[in-house]
Formats: sequence, structure tokens, C-alpha cells
Amino acid sequence: MRSPGATIRRIAACRAAPSRPSSPVTCRSARPAITGWAGTLLRLNPFTHLAITYQEILYFDGPVGHWYWLLVLGGISIAFFFFGYFVFDRLRDTFAEEV
Repeated sequence: MRSPGATIRRIAACRAAPSRPSSPVTCRSARPAITGWAGTLLRLNPFTHLAITYQEILYFDGPVGHWYWLLVLGGISIAFFFFGYFVFDRLRDTFAEEV
């Protein structure tokens, strides 16, 4: 496990890089490996895959490793869109016209 001082130095070095905006989302070196139940919860968060893909495409060389999860996220988003459209279409007559 890293010491807190080493982690703070890595975050400060990343934020001081002139070629990158000062944002934790764009700073891969400051992102610690999270394991256990917190890591599982983080992997279930859809924004995690969007943020990591953003990092990999715009700021880092090499392959993009989250394509599968982006496709899953897109498929789930489309399914929820059509489900919501179906529900609101069926309930259109029961909604008030003006609020």
C-alpha cells in the first residue's frame, strides 16, 4: 500500500502537468486501484466506464479497454428509452394537460 504522502505527490504531479487540464478525471496516475466491495460498486457505476474511456481516448496512448461496457451501457440506455416511451405513451390520456 502506498503511503499518503506518495499518493499526494502523484496527484500534485498530475495536476501540475501543463499539457492536461487540472481534473481528476483526466489524471490516470492519481487513480488508485480499488478492490473489494468498493471496487465492485465502482465497476457497476456506468459513469466509471464513460470517464475511463474518455481518459483512454483523449489523453493516453494504447488500446481502449472499455468498449464492451460502453456497448452494454448503450444497449441498456436504449432499452430504458423505449420502456419509458411505451409507459408514457400508454398513460398519455391520464396525465394532466397543464400543470
